[in-house]
Amino acid sequence: QSIYQWRGSDISSIQGFQRRFAGATSVTLATNRRSRKQIVECAATFATLITPRLSKQMLPYREPAEHAVTVWSAETPEDEAATIAATIERLHGEGLAYRDIAVLFRSVRTSAPLLIDALRDRNIPYTCGGRTGLFLQPEIAFFGRIYVWLVDGEWRDPGYGQQSVAVTIDDLVATCQSVFNPPQSETTIRRLLEDWKSVVKAESKSADLITDFYEVLRSLGVHSWSIDDPQQAARLGALARFSSILADFEHVTRRGRWVEADGNRVFTGGQDRGIYYYQRLANFVQHFARDAYEEFEGEEGPELDAVDIVTVHAAKGLEWPVVFMPALQNRRFPSSMSGRAKDWIIPIEVLPQATRFRYEGSDSEERRLFYVGMTRARNAIYLSCFERQKVKSPPSRFLTDLVGNNIPHMDVLPLPSIDRAAQKDARSSLTVSFSSLAAFEDCGHQFRLSESFGFQRQIVSQLGYGKAIHHVLRRIADDAKATGRIPSIDEALKLVESELYLPFANRTNAEVMTKAAARLIEKYLVSFRDDLKRVWATERSFELHLPDAIVAGRSDVILSHHNGAPDSLAIVDYKTFNDSQRDAVFELQLQVYAAAGRAEGIGVDAALLHHLVDGRRTPVDISPEATVRVLSRVNGLVEDLRLRQFVPKPETKKCKDCDFKRICPHAPADPWLDG
Repeated sequence: QSIYQWRGSDISSIQGFQRRFAGATSVTLATNRRSRKQIVECAATFATLITPRLSKQMLPYREPAEHAVTVWSAETPEDEAATIAATIERLHGEGLAYRDIAVLFRSVRTSAPLLIDALRDRNIPYTCGGRTGLFLQPEIAFFGRIYVWLVDGEWRDPGYGQQSVAVTIDDLVATCQSVFNPPQSETTIRRLLEDWKSVVKAESKSADLITDFYEVLRSLGVHSWSIDDPQQAARLGALARFSSILADFEHVTRRGRWVEADGNRVFTGGQDRGIYYYQRLANFVQHFARDAYEEFEGEEGPELDAVDIVTVHAAKGLEWPVVFMPALQNRRFPSSMSGRAKDWIIPIEVLPQATRFRYEGSDSEERRLFYVGMTRARNAIYLSCFERQKVKSPPSRFLTDLVGNNIPHMDVLPLPSIDRAAQKDARSSLTVSFSSLAAFEDCGHQFRLSESFGFQRQIVSQLGYGKAIHHVLRRIADDAKATGRIPSIDEALKLVESELYLPFANRTNAEVMTKAAARLIEKYLVSFRDDLKRVWATERSFELHLPDAIVAGRSDVILSHHNGAPDSLAIVDYKTFNDSQRDAVFELQLQVYAAAGRAEGIGVDAALLHHLVDGRRTPVDISPEATVRVLSRVNGLVEDLRLRQFVPKPETKKCKDCDFKRICPHAPADPWLDG
């Protein structure tokens, strides 16, 4: 299964293993316990055509069943897609969950769009990785053109042979009306765009790309879209992906760094304003992002019931009860690119010929990939091709290798038997971080926008301040534990200067925050110096195991000799800001970690919330009674998350501080937002 030739994988690494490592023992794993007998036998027959390969005959473990392997053809690709969609609908009607069905393509970008349209026609939910370029969506192309227009640039539509053309405000206003049908008038939209452009050249204020983007979305009425409507959710997902483009650009461009100046080490901020900043953004959008960012793949979740549409490469290591492998056509699978000479960015002469061939691929690698696709199926696999597109289209030679040239035409596909008992009892496992679970409890809608859809948060200069202080405290604790020596205050302050990294601060903000961090560290060493003599662990991971879920997290520090007892441990969590409204969340976090530690057999006898600003240390109740209440609460949250109960919890103060208030329909009325 050496299928990653484009990464330079080489089957000889396995073939020559025993020769290179004398004394190595070879163990043959010959039994396939995943797939029905017919699937194993069909895949094993195909594997004999792969050269070179290890000599091995796969043996079936499961009994045969009717319709485990179906090879068929349709007249056109549209017919093939429609038949697959109809079959999926029938399978679901027989009791098979949508998530137990996968459609595997050699290239999702090339072959999946027709199937997606067919699934949408039948309201069949799906998730799709890498279907099409993000900028093929009209909403995203609109915003791409906006950022080019802001700097008077030119835009070239995706596709071969397209010409670059200047973007005009008339074009943007007209496109906005047709794509968004906004509640604002054309005159208001025009004024909004003109005002936006007028501030681009300003050097007095740092740009805030995410906030600007969300404000425009609100003006276009996007906040009123229904997140539960599949079509509007897909559009929201595409806009969330575009927010990732802006965030990625900001994270790289605004990131500060330490530099040497006149023999001194000084911090300098990144670029965050002015026309050159926006010109760089326009180039990033036009020349990189447009080809690099794929469409929104749909929401994920443990109980999300949706058909998986993925490439065969992405399916390696996965399995489904039913798998479709359509579009098995000549020049699609195997790919027409396999074995084709590539353009190399280094002189071709420096590469051994065998290396070049390995990266360029061959028929053998394509066959291994086909074998991997076939063996993803547990109960049934459907292999299909279509007879013509605009002209007659030959089937893949891999398909004819299996069944010859007489591939039966089918309009209705046979269904395998469905194990309804297994379907009823099937329950996926859920792993979630405590921070995600806390965000979900705080506001289900905010969680959904952020973690399910991927809308990005605004960058602020303080971002990373808390983590930076935690890093310094960990360095101090680790050094003390390793050396048995507690650093002096001067040594700790030097560590602050060298280790405190504030990625999005400018020089002035960095100096202010560095001084504030130094005060916190000094206060800690003065009041809690003896802690460093009893550090048991730092950044220790915990996992709270529930019946069908795991809640994971990481504590700041664990201290031994609590109240003088050698085997008594105390979990300590540092907080760099005082926020009484958040203390309840931090207390729950410590209670979860304590319960997880005790389940591991660790003697956790105390949990302490340490407020670094004022040096307070608050004990948290981890008694057996409190633990029972905590486990009940966490189990309830996990079940709500599993069932996708995204309950909005609007509150005036909370919503005012929320990064997503501009795109949220539940936020309390705020005249400034809509003014």
